[in-house]
Amino acid sequence: MMSPEELMQLYALTQYAPGNTAAQRLNFLQDLGFDLFGRPQQFVAEEFVADPEPYLRNPVADIYGSNEGYLQVFAAINNGVDPTTAVKQAVDAGTLELPLYGSDAPNPYEVASQYAQKEIENEMELANWEQKTGAERAQFMEKQNRLRQEFEQKRPLSFQDLMGQSQYEAMGAPTVDELMNLSEQQRSEWAANRAPARGSVDDMARMYGERVVRPKGAAAPAAPARQPSLPKQDIFRNKQYADALRSQLEKRLGAAQQTFVPTERSQAALQNVALMKLLGS
Repeated sequence: MMSPEELMQLYALTQYAPGNTAAQRLNFLQDLGFDLFGRPQQFVAEEFVADPEPYLRNPVADIYGSNEGYLQVFAAINNGVDPTTAVKQAVDAGTLELPLYGSDAPNPYEVASQYAQKEIENEMELANWEQKTGAERAQFMEKQNRLRQEFEQKRPLSFQDLMGQSQYEAMGAPTVDELMNLSEQQRSEWAANRAPARGSVDDMARMYGERVVRPKGAAAPAAPARQPSLPKQDIFRNKQYADALRSQLEKRLGAAQQTFVPTERSQAALQNVALMKLLGS
């Protein structure tokens, strides 16, 4: 159902459009791309879904991870120490023993080298996945932007398009709480930068320096005007003031939602109608 504003706009538009009858004028508007009784259509963007992140494991750590000496070796390698030095450090610390000659026990140097090699492979696999995902995301977003532009070009014009957008939308659709916080912030900045009251001690210090010397017998400067009892930075803690401001902001937001400003799309649509009218179509 159309709002009163839309009905008035429909009447004005059909009176202005070319044609001898109301039916001819309506047909002209429909041919021009207006969906007279439809609502604004919105582009629904798809969500990018990346391939799952690779599941990276190091089987060498799974096999030898319960050994305190190898845990020290693996930790050192992860911190940038080469495998040979990492094994020597663990041996010197007494946490890892080298196998006796001819023993069937695994060689710690080979184990450390295998661990380091697998870590490099895992890092390369993760880097390749990140690079591939980044490129796919960029291509996806480029396609979505192209589809959005095509949608906007083909989207029928509605009365909402002709009305433009509300001042509320142009402001970014703020909430009352957001405006209250912004007002408090601006007032604090204003209060901090405000010049001191004329004739006050701060004003005299600003003009003549910290020490103000008066001639002997001269009268003291007049007392400054009485300042508000509530500190400037605490004024928003006054419930009466805060409630009054909130009420005013709510009224302003309500008015902004009912006040429309032209957009590029609405101006282009009205210009097309005016051009066709001028050409006598």
